[in-house]
Amino acid sequence: TSFLDYRHQAEVVELLARLHADDGYTVLVASHDLNSAVAPCDAVLALKEGAVVFHGPPGEILAPERLRAIYDTEFELVPRDGGLPLVAPRRGGG
Repeated sequence: TSFLDYRHQAEVVELLARLHADDGYTVLVASHDLNSAVAPCDAVLALKEGAVVFHGPPGEILAPERLRAIYDTEFELVPRDGGLPLVAPRRGGG
């Protein structure tokens, strides 16, 4: 979904979700955008320097200390109604 506008990103995610739900396809997504990649997932696998550093439910990766350990920067989690929080890097958080 890189370089797609938000509407088209949402359409791609909806299509992949339908393929999974209706036809039983397994969908693997590789992304650096946690906000778009994590929400529709059943499981998340995070790599750092080629090694697995997290594997589990999407909500469990969204902890500031875990994100800091993976990305070497500070994050803020912005709560939102009815879903996982939005992930925002803090300014000057490197």
